[in-house]
Amino acid sequence: MGKFIDTKYFDGVDSVVNFNKELVQNPFYQWNDKSCTKVTYYNINKEKSTLDPASRLAYDEAGEDSPIRYNEIKGLYIYQFPKIELSLENDDFGMTGQPIQGDSFIIPNTVVPTENDWFTVDHIRDNNWMFKVTDVQRDTLENGSNIYKISWQLDRTSTEDVTPNVVEKYNFVNTVEGTNVKYIIKSENYEKALVFEEMSTNLCNYFTDLFWSDRVQTFIYKWYNEYSMYDPFAIEFIIRNKLLAGADNYFHVQHQCQVPKTFSIDYNQSIFRAIETRNKDKLLRSHYKSQADYIDDLVGIFKTRYEMYWKLNYDVILEENGPFNPKGIIPIIEQDLLDAIINNDTDNVTCFNKIIVKYFNNQEVTVDDLEGLDCLDLESAKTTFYTLLILIYILYFYTKSLLS
Repeated sequence: MGKFIDTKYFDGVDSVVNFNKELVQNPFYQWNDKSCTKVTYYNINKEKSTLDPASRLAYDEAGEDSPIRYNEIKGLYIYQFPKIELSLENDDFGMTGQPIQGDSFIIPNTVVPTENDWFTVDHIRDNNWMFKVTDVQRDTLENGSNIYKISWQLDRTSTEDVTPNVVEKYNFVNTVEGTNVKYIIKSENYEKALVFEEMSTNLCNYFTDLFWSDRVQTFIYKWYNEYSMYDPFAIEFIIRNKLLAGADNYFHVQHQCQVPKTFSIDYNQSIFRAIETRNKDKLLRSHYKSQADYIDDLVGIFKTRYEMYWKLNYDVILEENGPFNPKGIIPIIEQDLLDAIINNDTDNVTCFNKIIVKYFNNQEVTVDDLEGLDCLDLESAKTTFYTLLILIYILYFYTKSLLS
């Protein structure tokens, strides 16, 4: 703000206006005041549908003689689906009823509706009622996304004429903001992602239950059942990648002791950065061994506790008779796992390490590979601590790749 002109006022107004404009970019924002309805949508697959070469018409739009093929999208949200009300009239020809029809909206970045699409409403008791799309109108938002208004009417009360012509199956994913995943993914990837996410949630819960310390409000593990170890690099790994976002309980994770000015540089040389970059060469060059220093910060929660805590330093100069005695060097991961990663050996390792080896060697992790992860049977608290962190990150990586 200047001496005579209050420029901050204009900046504040511009900020509010720009914020409201950005809200329009969120496809859900405009429909917050409208109820959403969950449907199973049958979208025409234009590539696999065949029409008469001359007339470009279909012999039949549904049934075994129809050349139209569909993509089935389960769990799609459509907006402003009205309450169905029957209107019956008794005229000269007996009891007649008005057609059940209406208009609804489909948000951007989901499906592109076409005439003669179908959908069933999940919450209708007899959800075999088939609604046919009779008209589609498109409108373009400011960011270039298209919003669709569909007109529909109840056409038949059985799905048997449409479901046999389904060639591909998808699921609508109600994504978490900021995860950059698609709204529509193949059903096989969706089912696999559900298994991966469930397992990662279980591992998050195991990790927090085992290593969260209410005494110092951070994660601590025991080294040789004697030393209480605090790893600021592991804490940074958790913070950067939001590793505990999937845990059932919320934990506010922050650094509980002072870190040096070179910490960001030191982190880039640590094993955790090698994991994030998925680089085997960087893994071998990284600092995957450490010594520890007694935490003697003048301020912080550790200062207020009478018991001793030790901080890993990932020092490059490692001496067997260094400052942390008598246990010496702490390996973050063991040499046999490093050898398995380098040699791409998935046969002579545990189910935990097999996933890590596959990750670094750009191989697919299957649902069968997850068998046994629920049974924690690792040799030490240190091994459990780091293995769980690495596995959580890897499962997040594969889950996101399935949904992207």
